[in-house]
Amino acid sequence: MYGYRDRGDDASANPEVSGKLHYFKSMHYLRAVFRGLYTVALLILATDGLTSSQKINHQE
Repeated sequence: MYGYRDRGDDASANPEVSGKLHYFKSMHYLRAVFRGLYTVALLILATDGLTSSQKINHQE
């Protein structure tokens, strides 16, 4: 990865600031994972909607 920790600058950083940066980095990663899962789900539904059988999204 890249960032402030790879440069070795965190030794002079305030521990509170360093903790917040780590927290935001973790939350950003988690948000990206959920955004990816949401995108995959929408792509599956869109692909199923383009097929003639529509096995996932069918009306009963």
